[in-house]
Amino acid sequence: MEKQKETEKLAVRRITSIFDWPLPPEEIARVYCNFYTIIYDSIKSETTDWHFFTDVTKLDIAQRKEYRNKIANLGHELRPDELNQYICIIMIVIIDVEKEIERENG
Repeated sequence: MEKQKETEKLAVRRITSIFDWPLPPEEIARVYCNFYTIIYDSIKSETTDWHFFTDVTKLDIAQRKEYRNKIANLGHELRPDELNQYICIIMIVIIDVEKEIERENG
């Protein structure tokens, strides 16, 4: 848990240093924590749910616009840079979860 808090803080620093209009730090930390739990549990239980997240990280510009429109149709408007931040958080989480699982497996 302490290690996750450290990586959560690092994720906040990374996002706030990369983007001109970053999400609020509390939002970054909340999203990081939620994605971490979902992706970690999915990998550990050997479900394929986490593949959705890896697929999202591979979207090109046109696909991201289409995905933003789908999200907007669900009632959640996002600026392009906000979606990019969420995708960046997903990338950070995937890397962190893979490192954690490697450490656990020795």
